[in-house]
Amino acid sequence: MNKQELIDELAKYVKSYENAMDEHGQGRYGAYEVSLKLVKRLNESKITDEQAWNKVAEAYPESAQSLRNTLDNAVFGKTGEPQKHVMPKFFDKWVKQVLEKRDKFYAISLITRAGWGYGVDYELGESENPSTTRELLDWLVEDSLYLNKEKATEALLYGYEVEESKWVVNEGDLVIRKGEHEAKVYFVESVDDDGILLVNGIKDEFFTDLDDRSVDEESINYFYENFRLLAKKENLEAEKVEV
Repeated sequence: MNKQELIDELAKYVKSYENAMDEHGQGRYGAYEVSLKLVKRLNESKITDEQAWNKVAEAYPESAQSLRNTLDNAVFGKTGEPQKHVMPKFFDKWVKQVLEKRDKFYAISLITRAGWGYGVDYELGESENPSTTRELLDWLVEDSLYLNKEKATEALLYGYEVEESKWVVNEGDLVIRKGEHEAKVYFVESVDDDGILLVNGIKDEFFTDLDDRSVDEESINYFYENFRLLAKKENLEAEKVEV
């Protein structure tokens, strides 16, 4: 069997399982699809040295110095440890929950199998916070190349940093929530480990990452994505008038 025959044979298997609904069938589909992609790469024609260097240069469009620095690091071993990825907060929260009971290799196995079917996705979600797990699952499978799966795996192997919020809200601040037809202003009643409580004189809204107190599955992450800081508490305080 030559390469093309192998490609044709794997393509048949991929085709036969592409509409599978059960976890077993979806797992086979994913495995054959990966195998097919790898075999196709083996069938790619070789490129010349000049083409290879051109590809390298294209990857560093910033400057020639940037490319020089990269090559110096590669030749003289100045690269050091792999650069740590900056990961979403929901990833960090999920990892900490998993590592309380299992090890990082178990977490990696869940990440690599995410999206394969109900059983695997349910296992991925066996944490204290399903809303966080839902965000993680959506993020892991949001692109067909599964680049976020690779990123998450490297983060577990080499360590990672947690992304910082673009802004921070404190008790006494005013925030604004923009809608399609109106912008609503809220007073921040409290901010603590349980969540963020907002009031606007009509309806209180509470945002949390705790399951038993969540409101419409809206999390802290949802709050920071949909609200903007309008005024800080210190700017709202009335100036003292000397008599």
